[in-house]
Amino acid sequence: MKRVEEVYVVKMAKFRHDLHSQFNKIMRIEVEVCQEVLAAVMDGKCVEGRLRLQLSSMGTHQEIGFCTYNRKPKGSQDKTIIELETGWLKESPKRIKFFSSVKKELDLMTIDHVMKSELKAAMRALLGDKLMELLLEEEKEEEAYKPLSDEEIINRV
Repeated sequence: MKRVEEVYVVKMAKFRHDLHSQFNKIMRIEVEVCQEVLAAVMDGKCVEGRLRLQLSSMGTHQEIGFCTYNRKPKGSQDKTIIELETGWLKESPKRIKFFSSVKKELDLMTIDHVMKSELKAAMRALLGDKLMELLLEEEKEEEAYKPLSDEEIINRV
């Protein structure tokens, strides 16, 4: 849990503990949360995390601290290269993903033919996409190394 100069103690609940019900005592539970968590809760957001028992900052007693989960933001970074009849081909930052789905009612030879033809179409699209990227890169490099004409040299001097 990040330590912040300002720490807020939130009273979560009062309840009767089973062991102390005979003594009729009420326990008070306090949870230590950091400023960011409190701000998010006050904004009406749901904050996911875990509660853990820890020693207080002075070390005299135990308290419950709330630690938020450090989750990566959700969102698909996949770029669709081609949508096929029975699937798709996508590219993520680390992988190239191919998906094909065929009905079970078809016989084995038809399934084999459909899946192979879909894979060939996906590979053609992938090669075409990569070829276009290479051509664009070459054009940029050619423009960068384009020799200057005599007039451009004179104008710069």
